[in-house]
Amino acid sequence: MKCCIIYKRRIDIDEIGDDDGWSKAIDLTVKEVNTMLVESNIPLNQICMMVVACGGVVDRKRGVCMFPIGTKRKNYFPVEELLQQKLQFSFPIIIDNVGRFLGYAELLKDPSLGHKTVATLFMHPSGGVGGCVIEKGELLYGRHGYQGEFGHLLVETHHGRKCICGNYGCLESMTTPEVLFDIWKQYESKYPNNTIDALQANNLRAIFRESNCGNPLAINIIDEFAVYVARAIYNIVLMYDPQQIILQGQLAYGGEYFEKKLDELVKLFPFYGNTEVSAITYSKISDTDEGFVIGAALYALNIILFGDNGLGL
Repeated sequence: MKCCIIYKRRIDIDEIGDDDGWSKAIDLTVKEVNTMLVESNIPLNQICMMVVACGGVVDRKRGVCMFPIGTKRKNYFPVEELLQQKLQFSFPIIIDNVGRFLGYAELLKDPSLGHKTVATLFMHPSGGVGGCVIEKGELLYGRHGYQGEFGHLLVETHHGRKCICGNYGCLESMTTPEVLFDIWKQYESKYPNNTIDALQANNLRAIFRESNCGNPLAINIIDEFAVYVARAIYNIVLMYDPQQIILQGQLAYGGEYFEKKLDELVKLFPFYGNTEVSAITYSKISDTDEGFVIGAALYALNIILFGDNGLGL
């Protein structure tokens, strides 16, 4: 099965953090969808489903974003219902978390994953963290849609930073660009000739590159960063025992040093005599924005072809 993008529009929303930010997002989405239909000249009778990727905790069955990120409105935003009311489409509209769609796109890159238990761990350039669990081609949700919310795994209990969810020490709050900058500040005076300046200090990809070149400052930063990622991975292994864990988004650019450090740290945890530890690999999806879309398209096609309870490939 193949999925491809035949038409694309992109628009950034600066006011999503306002009290009515998500209402603005809905109105803008409706406007953009109608514009795309006109510009692409695709007849409505050739469209089988509309899929919406949301950031935050999503209850897919009810079409609700339970905890929208980046907004003061803390719970229950009925995305599916609002879009259906405004667009009046005859075909269904479904929503899900962006991390699940990106994880689902991995099935296109490697069809053999459809026969395994796979977990994905995704990091956005802004510092947002998510992921998903796929069991033999089917996304797992849990009772409230929490499965795959790996950004809120507790990875620091003593000096945890406050997370947007209200907790302290979540993976997402301990791996932000601001945290990278603070780690850089701790070490930069020890390396007066380092090539990482204040402008690069919160750029994870730049620090990955420098660590792979042997930059000692970058190595110190990645060593601290990797501890939190390794703790999350260990918890994912205990919860789901996946055959493979795929690092996506910013994490996919880790390179040799980060991969080696993660392997070293994860092996420090007890695996109760098990010699077969989950394989940790980098995603082959180079464009994550495209990955969201491709994964959503595959997801929709499988629902149409196999039904809502049979998303295997």
